[in-house]
Amino acid sequence: MLCSNSISKISQVSLGNQNIDFKACQEGKKMSVNNSSKLSQTQDHIMAERKWREKLSQHFIAIFALIPGLKKMDKASVLGGAIKYLKQL
Repeated sequence: MLCSNSISKISQVSLGNQNIDFKACQEGKKMSVNNSSKLSQTQDHIMAERKWREKLSQHFIAIFALIPGLKKMDKASVLGGAIKYLKQL
């Protein structure tokens, strides 16, 4: 932590099976989270992003299956084809 003053407050938050320690300087400008929490948060974020990308891919596949006449399966072609098809309705 890059704080010249002493630490004024330490709080601990429990999230499921994980404890996160927050340390704040007296100045109130800097805050740090312990390294194990940062690693866990990073892993959680990576998994959430992976799940989001998979869901998005499944939705593109569903659109591809619903729109007649699509030849290419790349996202730009699927969206363009869907827009064109919807305008014709």
